[in-house]
Amino acid sequence: MINSVDFIDLGSYLTGNSENAYVLQVSVSSVPGMSIQENDLLVVDRDSFPKNGDIVVAVNQTEKTLRRFESGLEYVRTSDLDSNAEGNLSGKLEIWGIVTFLIRSLKSD
Repeated sequence: MINSVDFIDLGSYLTGNSENAYVLQVSVSSVPGMSIQENDLLVVDRDSFPKNGDIVVAVNQTEKTLRRFESGLEYVRTSDLDSNAEGNLSGKLEIWGIVTFLIRSLKSD
C-alpha cells in the first residue's frame, strides 16, 4: 500500500535541518557491498557521529572514498582537527560525514 503525502519539505526531510549537510554524486560504477551505483546522489551529514556499520565519506590525503565505519580503525573527524593537523593524518582516514540518504533516478534512458 502506498500512502499519499500532501506536502513534504524535501530539504528538511533529507538533511534533518542540519546546516552541515551536502550532496555528493558517485563517480564509480559500483561500490562493493553497498548497493551504490554510478551517478547516485548521496546526502551526507557532517554533524552526526558515526556508529558501527554507517557508511561514511572518508578522505586519505586527497582521495575520497566510501567506507563502512568500524570502531577501532584509524579515523579522525574533520571537526576534531585543528588547522595545523590537516596535512598530517599519519594514515588515518578523515571522516567528512555520514551518508544518510541515497537518491537514484528510476527513469529509463
